Amino acid sequence: IRARARDLVKNEPLAAQAVRIISQSVCGNRLRLSLTPNYNLLNISYDEAAAWGRLFEGVWESYAHGPEMGIDAGRRLNFTRIMKQVVASRYVDGDALAVLEYDPARTFHTCARMVDIDRLSNPPGVVETPMFRGGVELDDFNAPLRYHIRERHPGDDTSLDAPAGQRWRPVRRRTEWGRPVVLHFFEAHRAEQIRGVSAFAPVLESMKMGHDYARSELANAHAQAKIIAVMETELNYVDAARVMGGGFGTGVVEQGPNATQAALDHMAAMHDYHEENPLWFDGERIPVTPPGTKLNLASGGHPSGQYDNFQNHLTKRNAAGLGVDSASFSQNYADTSYSAARGSLAHNWRHYESIRQEVIDDVAMPWVHAFAEEVISRGIMPLPKPFGPGDFYEIKNFLLKGKFITAGKPMIDPAKETAAWERGLAINTVTLEEIASMNGKDADEILDQRAREMAKLEEHGLLSIEQQQARAGLYAAPPETGMEPEQND
Repeated sequence: IRARARDLVKNEPLAAQAVRIISQSVCGNRLRLSLTPNYNLLNISYDEAAAWGRLFEGVWESYAHGPEMGIDAGRRLNFTRIMKQVVASRYVDGDALAVLEYDPARTFHTCARMVDIDRLSNPPGVVETPMFRGGVELDDFNAPLRYHIRERHPGDDTSLDAPAGQRWRPVRRRTEWGRPVVLHFFEAHRAEQIRGVSAFAPVLESMKMGHDYARSELANAHAQAKIIAVMETELNYVDAARVMGGGFGTGVVEQGPNATQAALDHMAAMHDYHEENPLWFDGERIPVTPPGTKLNLASGGHPSGQYDNFQNHLTKRNAAGLGVDSASFSQNYADTSYSAARGSLAHNWRHYESIRQEVIDDVAMPWVHAFAEEVISRGIMPLPKPFGPGDFYEIKNFLLKGKFITAGKPMIDPAKETAAWERGLAINTVTLEEIASMNGKDADEILDQRAREMAKLEEHGLLSIEQQQARAGLYAAPPETGMEPEQND
């Protein structure tokens, strides 16, 4: 399944589009950490917890998206791009695997090495058992203990280092004191499942059929667009020569001038030549028909009259199987109404948010825990008072409580959706933090920036937008007319 899914993503445009939609919708332009420590269980004030959370967020951001790319063992990717790779690998291959390394040569020692999932396998001679499956060594409760990772990919050229291709490295899932080491991300559909299955498994056949159908229609159109030249005659060469006053076979002109005989000799030579060397034009043979025959061509209409309907049906079917929005999947918005677009996006956005939460729980937050252990043990940043470095392992689950925010659900009609937010704020059903998170922003940063802007406007004697609207009477109550207001659609 994994090999077929990879081949599909490489050769089928819609499959590649599905991976792009999932990666972009789950991770957005940037994944930003937002901590909300549980101040009640920590027995500290809200302000102390919030201040420590903002400080840690700043340190994490410099580590996760710094220009040195120190978060990546290969120094090529930042945190968001690694997460996109994790999501794409889980979607196509069924699994994503990363190992947290510790490199003292870096500013922050913790870094991640992405591992191709093909390298996770049983070493030679180790058969599948209930406690050792798919390269994963398990305990009595079916919890992973070690991951056995091949030092080279099975497809690598090992001619220069052949022994490395036959060596496996066992890596503990966690250290003895609980630091995360291996981050394994997959979706489990069944109990006791320890390896993932590609999201393309349900649509492999239908997408391949659609791909082959499109290719056959394209080949048909291409063939019918070619120029087909046919040479035909009602008479054979001898009869044609006699009509023209000449003859074949004797080399002597029976009647007519020598020019006629020369032309007839040339035609005979060309006939023999074309029999041995057929004519070709643009990759197609030009047929020379036998004397007295004709070649009739039957033109099949293309594309088929049902082509569009079939492809639209297949596209919607595949989009449903992959869990993506069908309009975005096909890039065809011709038959999509506003209500249908909102309904489809709202339904599929829950799927994207679900995957985002899974990747945060399985990969991002364990990574945050490992990084926090480093910066606190090295004294880069302190714990909130009255806690000391030795208290980290006892309070880390209360302290490192939060989420990652990114670009929110796209707006189909910004005016209507902004008005809905304003109404929600007015009746206290949403908060500014929720609205900011929907747009991938931090509410505290927005408020701080707005305060600076308001102060600057006041400093220059300018009115804010709200003050201008109030002065213009936009928020004034309508005059009493004794009539019911007109109901607008």
